[in-house]
Amino acid sequence: GPHAGIGPMLPSRRLQLLLMFLISHGSGRVSAYNYSNCNAADPALGLTNRFNTGFYCAQSEEAFVELAKCRSIDYWCVYLCSNCTQTTMDSVQLVTIRGKAPYYDYSLWIYYADAITSVAGLSGLSGALEGGLLVQRMANLTNLAGLGGVSRVGTAKDGYSIVLMSNPELESAAALEGADYTAGTLIITSNRKLACVPSDWPEKDGNSNAIRARSCGSDCVAADPALGLSQPFGDG
Repeated sequence: GPHAGIGPMLPSRRLQLLLMFLISHGSGRVSAYNYSNCNAADPALGLTNRFNTGFYCAQSEEAFVELAKCRSIDYWCVYLCSNCTQTTMDSVQLVTIRGKAPYYDYSLWIYYADAITSVAGLSGLSGALEGGLLVQRMANLTNLAGLGGVSRVGTAKDGYSIVLMSNPELESAAALEGADYTAGTLIITSNRKLACVPSDWPEKDGNSNAIRARSCGSDCVAADPALGLSQPFGDG
C-alpha cells in the first residue's frame, strides 16, 4: 500500500537523527582524553614539570581536577598545591598506578597540600606500587585511610620505600598494614603525633629515627577507621 515504504524508514531516520545529535553535541568528545590510561606527562592533564626532570605533578586545583579523573596512571603526584581542594581529593577515580616517576622513582607522591585533610579518595587504588610512596608536609592530615589497598611499596632512587615526613597532625599510618616493603627502607620522621602504625614496622626507621611519637591508645583507635583492620595484629 502507500505506506509500505514508510515503516522501515522511521527507525533508520531516528538513527540518523540520533547520530546527527551525537556528532553535533559530542564532537568535542570524539578525541577526548582517555582517563583509563593516563600518563602524567600528557599535556591534556596540565601537570607541572617539577625541576625540569620529567616529574609531572598537580600544582593547581585545575590540574588536580584532571588528575583526579585518571583511573590508571604511570605515577600520581600532588606537589606544593595550596589550592588543591578536599572536594577534588574525594572525587579521585584512581584504581591503578602502573609505574613510577622518572628520576625520583616514586609512584605516589603527596606533598604540601594543606587543604587536603583526608586521602580516603584513594580508596579505589589497589595492588603493588613499583616505586616509593611519599606523604610529606601535609599540615592537616590525621590518618592514611584510603591507602589500605596498597599491597607492596617499591624502593625509590633514594633507597626509600615509604616516606612519612613532617606531617604534624598524622596520628595513624595503620592503613598501610597490608603494604609490604623492603626492610630498612622506611623513612618515618617528624610526625609529632604519630602513634598507630602497621604491626610489622620496627621501632626505628632506616635513618634510626623513632617511628612512633607515642603509644597507640584508644584516642587514636577512635580517630582512625582503618584501625579496625589492624587491631587484631597486636599493639601496632
